[in-house]
Amino acid sequence: MKKKYIDLLKDLGLQESESKVYFAALKLGPSPVQVIAREAGVSRTAAYTAIELLVDRKIFTSSKRGLKQVYIAESPERLLSHLKSEMRKMQEKVEVMEQSIDDIKYEAGGDKPVVRFYEGKDIFRALAQDVSKKQPARWHEIANLDDVNAMKGDTEYEAMQKLLGKALGSKKRDYKILHLGEPYRKAPGREYKPIRGRSFHGSVFIYGNTVGLLTVKNKMVMALIENPDIAQTMRVLFEEAFNNGK
Repeated sequence: MKKKYIDLLKDLGLQESESKVYFAALKLGPSPVQVIAREAGVSRTAAYTAIELLVDRKIFTSSKRGLKQVYIAESPERLLSHLKSEMRKMQEKVEVMEQSIDDIKYEAGGDKPVVRFYEGKDIFRALAQDVSKKQPARWHEIANLDDVNAMKGDTEYEAMQKLLGKALGSKKRDYKILHLGEPYRKAPGREYKPIRGRSFHGSVFIYGNTVGLLTVKNKMVMALIENPDIAQTMRVLFEEAFNNGK
C-alpha cells in the first residue's frame, strides 16, 4: 500500500502499525496474524497490538477457519464511517473545552484573577452568554444611566441590550441598581437607588464570582474580572452603599 495512505490514516488518528496492519489485511483477506504481520512489515507482537486496537475501533473482526484464528479488515467505507464518528466526538469535546476555557484558566491560575477584555457593541453578547452560563442568584450594578440612555435609538446597541435583558430576566434574582441619572423605565422586580452629587462615566456590575467594568461614553470597552475574593469585596462595598443610599 502506498505510503501516502498510511500517512493519511496516521494524520486521522491511527498509529502507523495500525495503518500498516489494516491495509495488509485488506489486501490479503481473512488471514492469521503471522501472515498479516509479514505483509505489513511489522513484528508479530506489534501486529497483535495493532489488531487489538483495530478490533476496539470496530474496523477489524476475527473468526475461526478450522483450527486457525483469522482476522478480517472491514471495508474502507466502514473505516471512513468510523473516522467520521471519531471526528464528531472530537468536535463535541472541543465544544465542551470552549465552554470550559474560563473555568480551566481560573483553576490553573489559582488565586490569580482571570481578566477578559471586550470592545464594541458585541460586549453585551459576551456578557449575556456569561450570565446565561453562570445563572447568578444576584446582580448588583452601579451605572450612569444618562450614558446608557444616550444610546437609545441605536438599533444594534438595543438588540445587544435585549440579549442581556433576556439573560438577566430568565430567572428571579436579587437585582439592585445604584444609578446616576434616571432609568428609561423601571423594570419590575428590581430595586433602584439614585446617586446624587457625584459624576462618573461607566458601569460596574457584580454577579457570581465576576466583577464587570464597562464604559459606553466614547468607545465601548468592558473588562470582566473573575475572582471570588474581588467579587465578594465589591459586593460588600455595593451593599454598604446601597443600604445607606437615600
